[in-house]
Amino acid sequence: MFPIFFFFFLSDAAPPELYTSPLVGGVRCVKEKDKWQSATAAPAKVNVPFLTVVGGQEGAVWKQQSIEWHNAIPSANKRLTMLDAETGADAHCQGNNPLRLVQEVDAWLREVL
Repeated sequence: MFPIFFFFFLSDAAPPELYTSPLVGGVRCVKEKDKWQSATAAPAKVNVPFLTVVGGQEGAVWKQQSIEWHNAIPSANKRLTMLDAETGADAHCQGNNPLRLVQEVDAWLREVL
């Protein structure tokens, strides 16, 4: 089991409708984040096609967790894609080359669908 992490970028200066990350997690404010304290994710229950994309600049812990997650997924249709500096998309969430991420996702979806 892997713990689920949510990053909260909340500020009293911003209206609640701008709290996109917490809203996705069903949280309206920082005070409600505790309801996720015991949440875990179980890769052994993932039996659907799954794509993992990791940038080479990610920290060692994130890379290792991505590999462990990928290896633990029983789905026969899974792919782990590691994007290095040569791809120009090695930053977190491929922020330095989002088009490269789109290309990976598009190619994978064409295979899966």
